[in-house]
Amino acid sequence: MTERGRVPTEAAALIEGDRCHEYGDPFEMHKRAADIYNAYAGSSITAHDMAMILLSVKMARLAHMPLHRDSYVDICGYAGIGYEIADRMDRGLVNSLPEIRAEK
Repeated sequence: MTERGRVPTEAAALIEGDRCHEYGDPFEMHKRAADIYNAYAGSSITAHDMAMILLSVKMARLAHMPLHRDSYVDICGYAGIGYEIADRMDRGLVNSLPEIRAEK
């Protein structure tokens, strides 16, 4: 297998294995992070927005350190999680609005 194949395979193993067991459901974790951010910043981002923000942080780190392999692995993971959250939101399986929006 090439390195380009190993990176997403490693990401899949992490988001479906250790990280999932450590942090729980990705939607719930990203929603919790979005709720904390919203309370801090007075904004109203969603769990999907949070996944995209975290993906952006990894991209910014790569601009500084383009050979940092873990950032590439994490980008693959956040992309998969972002898609899963967007799919759940689209199918109405989760509330797409953060708590702060729902209360207003």
